[in-house]
Amino acid sequence: MDADTAHDPKERERAIVQAVLRVGLAASLALLASGMIVAAVAGASPGSVRLFDLLGPLDLGSRLMALGALTLGMTPVARVVVLLALWLRERDLVHAAIAAVVLATLALAIVLGSPA
Repeated sequence: MDADTAHDPKERERAIVQAVLRVGLAASLALLASGMIVAAVAGASPGSVRLFDLLGPLDLGSRLMALGALTLGMTPVARVVVLLALWLRERDLVHAAIAAVVLATLALAIVLGSPA
């Protein structure tokens, strides 16, 4: 952050959100790439993995790639969480309420989409 960004609250918030997105993308890329390398070295052919399969037995390459895909998918969710916190801190209740509804909808989708 440069000196101008440190003094402007909106720029600081934008920088925080950008950092969350960059870290999420970098982490998912690292997990996906390492999973592909591990699978290639092991001679494995990774298949599809469901979310709750991550809790069961999986080869390391498939697990890393699935975690990379999950991280990539959860990065926008992390963005909404950060924005919700920022808006609550600013007492911007309209935007905070919208973010809370988005998070609740995502949580409901995960719960309803889970295996029986």
